[in-house]
Amino acid sequence: MILEKLPEARREFHEVNLCADIGMGEDPSVHDFGLGSQFSIPRELPPSTRARLRRMKGLQSRLRAPTWEERTLRGSLIVINRLCKELGLPGEMKREVCYLYRKARSKGLTVGRNHLVLSLALCHIVCRLRGFPRRERDMLEFLVQKGMEEKRARWTFRRTLKALCTGLEVKLPRSVASEYVDRYASLLNLPLEVAGRARQICSRTRLTRSPHVLACAAIYRAAREMNYKLTLRELEQRVGVSISNLSQAVTLLEG
Repeated sequence: MILEKLPEARREFHEVNLCADIGMGEDPSVHDFGLGSQFSIPRELPPSTRARLRRMKGLQSRLRAPTWEERTLRGSLIVINRLCKELGLPGEMKREVCYLYRKARSKGLTVGRNHLVLSLALCHIVCRLRGFPRRERDMLEFLVQKGMEEKRARWTFRRTLKALCTGLEVKLPRSVASEYVDRYASLLNLPLEVAGRARQICSRTRLTRSPHVLACAAIYRAAREMNYKLTLRELEQRVGVSISNLSQAVTLLEG
C-alpha cells in the first residue's frame, strides 16, 4: 500500500484504522482470515477416491465455521467479495471493505440493515478514501438493477452511509475531478496525452461544479486542443452526463 501518495486525510485513515495486517498472510475477506486449511481434489484420482475426498472437503468446510456467528460472517463476506468483483474493485480495496465490515459488525452497525445496501455503502467509503473513481450514482444504479426502487435506494443508501461514517468515525474527503479523468478517458478510448492534459485543466480550475462533470468537460476541452474527435453526445452516451451540464461546464472552462 503506497500511503505516501494519498492525501493527508486518506493517509491518516489507513495508518490508524486499517489494522488488519494483510502482508502477514491474514486475509480479512475470509471469515477465518485465510488461516484455515484447504485442499484441492486432483482429477487424476479414481472416481471413488474423489467422491470420498469431496465428502471430506464438505465436512471440513462446515467445521471451519462451526458457530452460527461464523457462518453468517462467512456468508456476508462471500457477498461482499462478489460485489467488489462486480464493481471492479482491486483486491486490496476488497480486503479493506471486508475489514470495515468486520469493524461495523463488532460495533453493532449491521443489525437490521439491508446487507446489499450496507456492503455498497462500505465500498463507497473505501472508494472515497482511496480516491477511486466511483460515484454515488454508480452505487444507486447497481441497487436499481437488483430490483430496488430508485427513490427508496437513494434514501436507504444515504441513511446507511451516514450511520456508518458516524459509527466508524470516518470523515469522507471531497471528490476531485482529476480522480475521474483516467477512467473516463479509458471508456472513450482516448490516448494518454489527452488524459494528461485533462488532469492539468482540472488542477487549474476553481469551478465548484460536480467533479465528474468537470472531468468530462476537461476531457472534451483537451481532446479539442489536440484535435481528437469527441462530441458532447458521445460523452453523454458513454459516461452518463447530460449535455446541458456538459455544455455549461465547457463554457465556464473556456471562459
